[in-house]
Amino acid sequence: MVLLVLLLVIIAAVSYYMGCLNTLILASHLIFKRNLLAYERTNLGITRFLKDTNFKQLAWLVALTLVKFGFPVLLGGWLMSIYDIPEVGRAFAMLCTLLGNNFPYMSKFKGQSSLAAFGVCAFFLNGELGFGVLFIFAGIYLLRRYISLAAIVAALTAWVLSIVVIDIPLVTWMMLVCALIVIFEYRKSIPRLIKRTEPKFIYKKDLSYMFDE
Repeated sequence: MVLLVLLLVIIAAVSYYMGCLNTLILASHLIFKRNLLAYERTNLGITRFLKDTNFKQLAWLVALTLVKFGFPVLLGGWLMSIYDIPEVGRAFAMLCTLLGNNFPYMSKFKGQSSLAAFGVCAFFLNGELGFGVLFIFAGIYLLRRYISLAAIVAALTAWVLSIVVIDIPLVTWMMLVCALIVIFEYRKSIPRLIKRTEPKFIYKKDLSYMFDE
């Protein structure tokens, strides 16, 4: 029992800390050598980011994201395999990682977007579940162009899929909490979605930089 508690503490500490680390700040120092936080999370901001970025840098950013969110989940599964419950360990690590990502103590509990964290963790938790989340998110976004709606539906889908694919009650409950974390993040968007006043996210190629002095 003591060993089990110790392993859970290790999983929680590592996962929460990894979640707390700001991906954009890490990438700014390790990959891009410029402040990525200066880019707005808008069509124009993404356009300018892509203009300033090459394929190699994008590949390293993807790799950094996979390692940052995937490592805690793999660690949780590996440690809990001692008790033959790796799925529980991975789900617990995912939950703690999301808590760190959305409520980081190093940033006074002002978190980052949970899209990358939830998606990567879901894939490392279970491949079928991860592909299901990606399919639903992409489908909802392409149909409606609402990031918030796609994220909420994908998170709830992950919870439902955990019942079908994994079928472990403890994992199901942890996935429900993970989904609620995502819903809480987009809580202000829900009334706007109901009233149809939520801004749509549609990428359009911006050429204004060609006229910059």
